[in-house]
Amino acid sequence: MLKLKNESGSYPHIGLFLTKDRQMEEGKLIQNLDEIHEIGCLGQIVHVQGVQQLGMQLLVAGAGRILITGAVRKDPFLTVSVERLSDKPFDPSDKIIKAWMPVSYTHLTLPTICSV
Repeated sequence: MLKLKNESGSYPHIGLFLTKDRQMEEGKLIQNLDEIHEIGCLGQIVHVQGVQQLGMQLLVAGAGRILITGAVRKDPFLTVSVERLSDKPFDPSDKIIKAWMPVSYTHLTLPTICSV
């Protein structure tokens, strides 16, 4: 396993975005902004591990949300400019938080119910 650090001693960051096409074949390069969601996650690379003929596996820690502001270039792969998004402070009385709370509790209790 290889640890990555730049000259300032910090780990590099990458942008992680979901594709809109759930059936997209693995390994296909993204060519247009229309193929990915505009809000993604800023990820800090912690470790890189080579995996024989498959390429590399990255261990990435989430560092916040980002918004695509435009395409910088398309060759050899799509590169975008981004801006960091700030989250609102946690408010337990928010109606969206309340709507998701039962779902979260269901997911938390499911493994204990199904355990053998």
